[in-house]
Amino acid sequence: MFESYLPIVPGKFNSSLFNIFYHLYLTFTLQSRDEIKGKLNDIVAKNYTNNYGIFGFSCRSLFKIFVTEYLENKTDRILVSPWIHSAFYKILKESTLKIYSLDYDENFNLIYPDDYKSCSYILISHNFGNKEKLKELYQLSKNHNIKIIEDMVQGGIIFDEKLDDNNLLSLYSGGQDKIPVSYGGGFGITDDSELYYIMNKKIESLPEDTLFNRFVHIFKKIPLYLLYQNQWLINLVILCYQIYQFVCRLFSYEIENPEILVSSIRKSYPGFKHNGYMLKPSVGQLNSMLYSLENLPYLDIFKTKINRLLFYEKNKQPWFTNFIRNVNYYSHIFSKDKNFIAKMSKKGYLCIQQQTWRSFSDVNNHLDNVYLLPNLGNFNLKQLKKLIKDLD
Repeated sequence: MFESYLPIVPGKFNSSLFNIFYHLYLTFTLQSRDEIKGKLNDIVAKNYTNNYGIFGFSCRSLFKIFVTEYLENKTDRILVSPWIHSAFYKILKESTLKIYSLDYDENFNLIYPDDYKSCSYILISHNFGNKEKLKELYQLSKNHNIKIIEDMVQGGIIFDEKLDDNNLLSLYSGGQDKIPVSYGGGFGITDDSELYYIMNKKIESLPEDTLFNRFVHIFKKIPLYLLYQNQWLINLVILCYQIYQFVCRLFSYEIENPEILVSSIRKSYPGFKHNGYMLKPSVGQLNSMLYSLENLPYLDIFKTKINRLLFYEKNKQPWFTNFIRNVNYYSHIFSKDKNFIAKMSKKGYLCIQQQTWRSFSDVNNHLDNVYLLPNLGNFNLKQLKKLIKDLD
């Protein structure tokens, strides 16, 4: 009677329930703002010589400050990678800058726009956390002395890799499914003292987020954590959806696409603010960011059961391409099959169209062929093997 969907949720926490409660405690810190920021900068200096740390309410607030307070005063144009984060896309769209977008051909080779060498800055976004695929962009930066603004949010791990010599600003996220996990907050790394001064001056001029808002933001993570991490609760949500399907069939109602279930959860509990994010982080949030940097987890994802199956054995999986990548249990797949979601649904998987990236290109339609797979972090080994077989 009921369709049997494999357990899936659209995200996974890189932390424990205890960690959430500890960050609630950190909200009401007794340390001063200057004391915390001093310790944060000491950590950055320890890991990156001659670099400064910029700590904001979120990555999108840091990027908006960078564009409006610095970039628009330095240039009238910017080169961007073929796919960029939707939040950054919106900020650039609202700016005065002329956008020069790189593109991909059918074989995912880069296509360069006319007059791209006139750009002094390039925004490089880590699509699927895959830095390897972006080597050509880093080489382009070196060849033409183009400064890099690097969106490391989609898989970059702070202090995990050497920054490129041409990096002007590297941005990291402190979201619940990122590393470091500080339940919000944006981390910026730069070696430019002028940029550091301008951005910090703007951050300090913003209205400060309240400790109450910070407490509520973290507290709301508890039910989300329980949903994301508990098999029985996931099964309960799916069962409710299956009952809905049965009732619709019984009364000949049209059944909504199962993608709606996943999308609604994903959009109802974002790890960030879509609007109202131009704030100065509270002392509590800064304290969470400090704690997360002082206690970075060791994460060797290539030893997990997921990566053993999806990467070490990738040559056995004909569906594997350069454009499937597992970052903190998010996995995307590139498929030209327009019925991909419907076909996967019949096999018992809830998949959705990717909702992260946008393109400034007028001809680029590859993003229409990228799908977010079920959250592999909640799969057992048997289910993972079934997924590989069904994707084959």
